[in-house]
Amino acid sequence: MFDELTRLAIVHGADKFGYHDYTPNYFKLFHGRREEPLKLLEIGVGGYGDDDRGGYSLRMWRDFFPNAEIVGIDIHAKNLDVGPRVTICQGSQVDEAFLRQLVLDHGPFDIIVDDGSHFNEHVVESYRILFPTLRPGGIYVAEDVQTAFRENRGGSLTLEAPNSIAYFADIQCSMGRATGSELSDEVVAVERFHNMIALHKASKDTPPPGVITSNRLGQVQGPDDGPARILFVGSEGAETGRAWTKAWSDLFRTSLEAFLDPKDIDQAIFFGDYDKFDLIVCNLPAFGFWDRTDVPDFFGLLETDGVLVCLTGAMEEARLAPSAPLMKMARQLFVEVDHLEMLANYPTAEVGPLAGDLQSIERYGDGFLFYKADNTYPSNFAFNFRHPRVRAAVDHIDAVLAEEWTEDGLLQAADMMRRTRQNERTQRYVAKIFEQGATRRMSFLLAADMAREAGDIERMNAIHRQGYEAFPGEFRFALRLAELETKGGNLDKAEEILRRAIARRPRVRQLHASLTGVLRRQKRWAEALEANARSIRLHPRPERPALTLLQAEMHQLLGNAAAARREVLRGIADVDTHAPSYRMLCSLEMTDGNHKAAADAIDRALQLDPNNAEYQALKASLAGTDRARAAAPQR
Repeated sequence: MFDELTRLAIVHGADKFGYHDYTPNYFKLFHGRREEPLKLLEIGVGGYGDDDRGGYSLRMWRDFFPNAEIVGIDIHAKNLDVGPRVTICQGSQVDEAFLRQLVLDHGPFDIIVDDGSHFNEHVVESYRILFPTLRPGGIYVAEDVQTAFRENRGGSLTLEAPNSIAYFADIQCSMGRATGSELSDEVVAVERFHNMIALHKASKDTPPPGVITSNRLGQVQGPDDGPARILFVGSEGAETGRAWTKAWSDLFRTSLEAFLDPKDIDQAIFFGDYDKFDLIVCNLPAFGFWDRTDVPDFFGLLETDGVLVCLTGAMEEARLAPSAPLMKMARQLFVEVDHLEMLANYPTAEVGPLAGDLQSIERYGDGFLFYKADNTYPSNFAFNFRHPRVRAAVDHIDAVLAEEWTEDGLLQAADMMRRTRQNERTQRYVAKIFEQGATRRMSFLLAADMAREAGDIERMNAIHRQGYEAFPGEFRFALRLAELETKGGNLDKAEEILRRAIARRPRVRQLHASLTGVLRRQKRWAEALEANARSIRLHPRPERPALTLLQAEMHQLLGNAAAARREVLRGIADVDTHAPSYRMLCSLEMTDGNHKAAADAIDRALQLDPNNAEYQALKASLAGTDRARAAAPQR
């Protein structure tokens, strides 16, 4: 069953559904507050460095919260029409002065969503700065915390600080224990989902929530919508026992109840006609010996979509310390909710037996709620379009967009369908975009890519021309048109297109590389050397040797052997495994009469590319020259 927030994500092209499975969790968190005059901040607008891309989830929030003020921040400048009640500000999520001024100007916020850089240190630092400013009773969400296991985002399997999952897991375990920090002491509930963590802030106006207030309990039901089957584990006979079981029973119109006394916990459990339960409530304070955990055993008694509650309200403080067995288990499970991310980054990681069935954890001051449901939605580090839940998501996207769409929604869907190789659906979406009148650069780029893949070069070129006319600042259109003009011999026109694009996007290395090629064809060597030098500076180090080799070849054509040698050696210094660079060095050494150095260079080239016939012939030629020199009479 899909919700209204999921529908809006699809319509507006937000990747919080489809590539991710976030919107059902967001709906659980926020649907009870839809009509409130909230202030929501989202870190990260989307669209990377392009000023005309992004804002997809801002539009989703705008439509989901009809009375809210929405603010988005991004480190890149954005020029977007995101409609009424939405403001976009440029700034860094770890710039404390900027964030504090943002709160003064637009806050305090009731909801903060961190969908920013996903660097672990940034996630922790943004929370440190912003959580104290969150309005009492507000919700702070850290999204895409799977980067806690991603080394290129500061993550690790051992979760060394600063690590987002470890940081919030510690807050979960310290709830109810005074730490002296409002970053944890003001947290009254933590909800852990796949790739997401939500923290609820205390409010003086309302009592702190308890497990029994969780809206997850509203979905507990029996087979075929029949009575919920509930197992109570605790002192059923005592007066207090009857009181707490009655409070839980009253949540459900009808239920089938069973009771288990703590002293029988190690015995086989038989419950007549129903040996599976939709809800299990464990009154942990009734277990005087609760120094171990039986969550795996109880999980086996739950149906899928079942809930296990572990009440901790009256437990001794020592049993709730981070080092206590219950809390150590809770922390481990908190981490393993993202077990697929662990395995995607560390295939040999050890994962506990509950991970695939533990979809979420809720921690309150009086206990834990564990939700048993399929937790195998693919990691975006190893996305699997064949997964049944992904296929169901794709089908739902198709159904929604048949009724309502925006160009961004169609684009996001087309990209996803294309990756699933559902060509008919992809073509249908792209056709629909152009029927409505394409206005996004990405629409033209996607259509051109599809034409290229189909072998329709004429259509691909026509789309690039259309795209260039509509978006002269898009470098990919400029590159393709310059290539076409070059092939047609119109070098002056190709140069004009490239120089205009470079003026708009001076740091796009492909533009400088293409301009270098045009200038070389015109034998304008000095300008070509200058353009290629800019290209070299913009390329990452592993990609530079081929470009420095090109620089050396142009210097050689100009008769500047010293400059050619300098460029070749610079390329080798960057990457010493580029065989053509050693081949060029051999040629330069031969010209200078350095036969030993030339032989050493070609030997290195052959080490790197031993089957290269040209290198083998050159080595043989050098060897023959050396033999001839040795046999020549000495004077």
